[in-house]
Amino acid sequence: MARSQSPFFSDFSEEEGAVNMPAFSLPFSVYMSQEAKQAFIDKHTRTWNIDASSIETLRDTVDQNFFGPLLEQARSRYAVHTERTSIGGVPVDIVTPQNAAKENDHCVLICLHGGSYELGNGGMCGLLEATPIASVSQIKVISIDYRQSPEHQYPAATEDVARVYSELLKTYKPENIGIYGSSAGAILTACSTAWFIKEKLPVPGAIGLFCAGADPRYAGDSRFITSPQCGDTPMPAVGINPPALLPGYDVYLQNANLNDPLVCPALSPETLQKFPPTIIISGTRAYDLSSAAYTHTQLVKLGVEANIYLWDGMWHGFYCDVDLPESREAFDITARFFQKKLLGESKK
Repeated sequence: MARSQSPFFSDFSEEEGAVNMPAFSLPFSVYMSQEAKQAFIDKHTRTWNIDASSIETLRDTVDQNFFGPLLEQARSRYAVHTERTSIGGVPVDIVTPQNAAKENDHCVLICLHGGSYELGNGGMCGLLEATPIASVSQIKVISIDYRQSPEHQYPAATEDVARVYSELLKTYKPENIGIYGSSAGAILTACSTAWFIKEKLPVPGAIGLFCAGADPRYAGDSRFITSPQCGDTPMPAVGINPPALLPGYDVYLQNANLNDPLVCPALSPETLQKFPPTIIISGTRAYDLSSAAYTHTQLVKLGVEANIYLWDGMWHGFYCDVDLPESREAFDITARFFQKKLLGESKK
């Protein structure tokens, strides 16, 4: 029986189900703001020399050329006070909104920064991700400088989060604590929640997974399809799904079992069903989209309150540019979510 030929497929493997797609031109989404379109152009035309001769110089290069300028943007738009200290022996930055609402004093948010488990420590990345959320939500945010690779491996970061969380439980009720993270920090948020469940600690009142799901593999279609659209990460070998772990993840998780619910909560219904209300944020050109969508589906299927918000045409971690209208929308939605879940139904 003859098979019809789709004009969109150049070849199809019946044995593996793999589709070989021809090159095509992808225009801007009509739903993107003009600011986002320009930012996308700048993202692909900006050049800076990456010094990866050592992990220290790599971190410095990324801080100076990426996190640093974005943090200055955030500080110019959002007024907060920051304090460097430690909680439970773990270094943290406390980000307090100026003119913070007194009725929010009994609540706190924990921010787990991104950086592929190898970048972002030292404050810049965490402050970047904590500053707008603290200001818009009017809730104090504690950004954790958790241990990373290559100096440390799993479960160092989770242990640090658990240490800080356990200390905060001495002051705050669990239902008044929220945790959110971006990219690797989002995965760490899910892993930490799974850790709390295993250790029989009360789960936080709500969590946020931004530009990631509860799966460190970043598996699924988006890793193949959206990566070349944004140049965010090298394409995996053709026909391998799930693909190899991303750089940074591969070192941090080198001794971890990816089937362990504490490492990949998305694969454990028994763990996910105990998760608190969850907000998930991604973009349609983000390589994390499939993992984020799958995590959302699994949570909802298990009866967990979960909401996913997607911005068309946007890339992995787009909200790091606080000047984009899409970013401000994401901050507003996130703030309302945590206000509602941590402060009560009356505060929306």
